[in-house]
Amino acid sequence: MTQQLLTFVKSDFQAIQQRRSGYSLRSYARHLGISPTSLSLFLRGKRNLSRESSQIVHQRLGLMLPANPAAPRPSVCSVFEEIDPATFRVIADWQYFAIVALAQIEDFSTQPEWIAKRLNISASTAQKAVEDLIALELLALDANGKYRGTDKNLRTTDRVASLVVRRNHEQFLDLAQQSLQTDSLDERNFSGITMAIDPTRLPQAITKIRNFRRRLCAFLEGGNRQEVYRIAIQLFPLSRRGHNGNIC
Repeated sequence: MTQQLLTFVKSDFQAIQQRRSGYSLRSYARHLGISPTSLSLFLRGKRNLSRESSQIVHQRLGLMLPANPAAPRPSVCSVFEEIDPATFRVIADWQYFAIVALAQIEDFSTQPEWIAKRLNISASTAQKAVEDLIALELLALDANGKYRGTDKNLRTTDRVASLVVRRNHEQFLDLAQQSLQTDSLDERNFSGITMAIDPTRLPQAITKIRNFRRRLCAFLEGGNRQEVYRIAIQLFPLSRRGHNGNIC
């Protein structure tokens, strides 16, 4: 498990450095909540993280802690099927989920040129995505011989982060930024509120957000489906404190 964590931390640090020129090891150590010395020795394979530091890093990165073999496995949501990491690596790019949703539209076509025009992607990208989705049985022929999305409702594992999941979120953030610049107010809605909160209520808030998303999805899909939309609700900290109570 130590080697897996080391591989992930190295990849994560390198990915941030590629996006943010001059990003230092000291900054990343502060982000992880451990000392720069501990991080440096860990990245060079000179010393493993202490159990406490390892737990802090897992929590800061949203990674699942090493499993206790004697502990019962957590139950999977009864509505959504949890997607395994290997499958998600194949369909992580945004167009895969968009095509599955697009397949619910009446005039859907698997012709790459049609999908490319609707999603503003290349025909080759559309063709590869369709082939992958059919192979994974996320698109299947219906009684009329047309490809439609299957009944699988997929979600990633709760509280587990990875470079693949992060890339997926980053792609949708880029698309949201494009929408902010190009789509009219009648076609999109961006709003937000800044507030002081009780952090102990965050687990309940996250559950409320998840339930709201599903209710809104059911409402919007209940009409005449013509376009593919994405809803993204963002709840994140603006103020931050260190473990000793000091502002970082």
